[in-house]
Amino acid sequence: MAVSAIRLAQGTKEYVIAEVVDTTGVVTTLVGTTPKFDVIVVDNGGADAPGTVKQNDVNCNVTNMTLQALVDTTSGPWAPGWYQIFFFWTIGSEVPREGPFDIFVI
Repeated sequence: MAVSAIRLAQGTKEYVIAEVVDTTGVVTTLVGTTPKFDVIVVDNGGADAPGTVKQNDVNCNVTNMTLQALVDTTSGPWAPGWYQIFFFWTIGSEVPREGPFDIFVI
């Protein structure tokens, strides 16, 4: 299944929602795993170099297996363009990192 890119308006604060599925069926909640996210630049018309971190190690809200990342495009500033978001959390000694998921700031 293809996932379409997330579109965010420049100069806003918006939640990006991620539904996490544990295919092993062992993990049923991410509460208590300290979920976080990063957003990096892919191509924003040269306003920032590719790989520039726009948000780093930011806490997510979590409900069961749903993560909510508040992406803040009001600081920076953020130029219109292509970014990627990564989610990660800690379970025991493991730190799974999911992504990248595409974000387009318009």
